[in-house]
Amino acid sequence: MRPAEFTDEQIIQAGQALEAKGTNVTGFALRKAIGGGTPARLVQVWNAFKDQAGGELMEAVPELPIELEELVGQLQRGMADSIKQVALTIHDRATKGAEKRVSDVVRLSNEQQEQAKREIADASSAVEELENEVDGLRDELQGKAEELAAAHAAAQEAAIKSAQQAERLDAATAEVAELRRQLDACSQERDAAKREGENARADVKVAQARAQEIEQAKRDAAAAHAERVKDLETSLADTRKTIASKDQQIADANEQAAQAREQTARLSGQIEVIRAEQEKAKAEVPAEPAGPPAAQKTAQKKPAVKAGQGDKSK
Repeated sequence: MRPAEFTDEQIIQAGQALEAKGTNVTGFALRKAIGGGTPARLVQVWNAFKDQAGGELMEAVPELPIELEELVGQLQRGMADSIKQVALTIHDRATKGAEKRVSDVVRLSNEQQEQAKREIADASSAVEELENEVDGLRDELQGKAEELAAAHAAAQEAAIKSAQQAERLDAATAEVAELRRQLDACSQERDAAKREGENARADVKVAQARAQEIEQAKRDAAAAHAERVKDLETSLADTRKTIASKDQQIADANEQAAQAREQTARLSGQIEVIRAEQEKAKAEVPAEPAGPPAAQKTAQKKPAVKAGQGDKSK
């Protein structure tokens, strides 16, 4: 398994720095702050840290609060005519408690929706930045391709010049041969031919030196051309690798944005289900008892006071 590029401590420190600046802590904000990493892993480590620091949300155990326990005790000890009022109080507090729990769930869901929206906004910004970088790299690649084409054209021009110089060298060599034949044919005019031969030899030396210079220039041009082509090919390969990496980052950012949108839709569905359950719970609340007969009936069911204890309410 590939090891994580950044430790949990680095991610937590980056998140705390963003909070200190008043910036929303998202996966892409963390990635930008520490200079790399997968946004999904970064925000997962940050959320785990926040849950551990603030305590996990736990489902409350269904039990009566202290206030209700006291009210129940009052019911058991109180008069029969206070049962209705206590029941109304219990019903009111239970309804308000349920509404508060639903409100807390809705608020938490809204916060998660806002977080998802911020994640989508950060993902869109990151995608736009990566696309701009890819465009810049493509322009640079186009410029390097043009430089390579210019280098090839210069090499071809140098080859043409070298061929022309070789033709002139061949002509000079032919001229030297002609002079030598004339020197052999002019044996009677040895002195004059000797002077002409010396001049011809001087011309040959000059032509040979020129030929050596041309050959050296040809070798230098070929070596420079080969080195330039090698450098441009290396730069072209590096640029292509960079473009491939940026394309992969864009694909990852698009995938994260799609997951964030899917989570937002799921949370919206949960909110609708909670609201429907709340309406159903309100509709199923039993009707209040009407009139004194119910109170009299309740009074008849009141437990008898033990002998010797008396009535504490008197």
